[in-house]
Amino acid sequence: DVFAVQDEISTAIVETLQLRLASTTTHAQTRTPDIAAYHAYLKSRYHFAKLTPERLLLSQALAQEAIALDPQYPPALAQLAECFIQTAIYGMAEATEMLPKARAAALRAVALDESEASAQMTLARIAGEFDFDWTEALRRCRLALACDRISPAVRALCAQFVLWPLGRIDELTAAIRPALAADPLSPMPRTVMAQAFAARGEHDRALAEIEAVIEMHENFWPAPLCRGTILTVLERTMDAIAAFEKGIAIARWNAPFVGFLAGNYSLVGESARAERLMSGLSALPSPALGALGRTAYHYARREFDRVAEEYDIVIDRRYPVAAFYLTWLCLSDRFRESTPGRRLRQKMGLS
Repeated sequence: DVFAVQDEISTAIVETLQLRLASTTTHAQTRTPDIAAYHAYLKSRYHFAKLTPERLLLSQALAQEAIALDPQYPPALAQLAECFIQTAIYGMAEATEMLPKARAAALRAVALDESEASAQMTLARIAGEFDFDWTEALRRCRLALACDRISPAVRALCAQFVLWPLGRIDELTAAIRPALAADPLSPMPRTVMAQAFAARGEHDRALAEIEAVIEMHENFWPAPLCRGTILTVLERTMDAIAAFEKGIAIARWNAPFVGFLAGNYSLVGESARAERLMSGLSALPSPALGALGRTAYHYARREFDRVAEEYDIVIDRRYPVAAFYLTWLCLSDRFRESTPGRRLRQKMGLS
């Protein structure tokens, strides 16, 4: 039961999560958005949630349409900022191009309404993974979580991309619990809860949680990625292969699926299959994605020096979820305590 998590949250954390941003009513909170802009925004959110490059293009176009209809609409500006970040994650443009655009859109949103939680969350992510300023990232994350109007998705993103890399697992659990209460079957909050279990070393509990997600949401690719990574950490190679095969069938464009699956294939003597998969990395649109796939390959093979060589590229390209994936890699005690693992965390300001 996800609600049986025994978390000991400090008084300071509780007080932070009880903050309320706006002591006075702002213009943004009292104005009514253009109805057509609102509809375009809702459609943008719908397509964004499908988590594919093709749907992202539709989502961004609809967010831009909403802003054209109502330039003073903070949620649409915040949505466009998320689209810019996701564009870099999918390798459709470089992070050095897209994250400054995301920052500008999010800053416009909070200038209109400082309690726009999605924009505060985006600014938290940029502070951490682009600026390596984790103090500012945590501050913005807590501002987002303190907003009265915060969606389960924003809670999940704050948890995954700020609290998870910082190792603030009790705070992560507190942040995600309201999302689970609002929708106990939602896949992203449950996947985040599985991450919390894994971070505590409760691997069986994490796997049970993620398997329940997969059973209910068979096309939700983050779940098999989570499952396969945990199984790789546990060196359960055949089970990891099964998880990654399921995932790559859903998201063939996903570089970690390619690298992890190839690396695990190589461990069981399937060298030809591994080589065929790895040859496809050269066709990916971003150098960061190719490096991320090669990182996963060498990690599965426990070649930690090679992991560090490739992950340097991921970090140097300011890939938007570099800290998120590095934290997954550090679930392995061997890697986390190794010289390459420590150096990478220090490079990202996470040591």
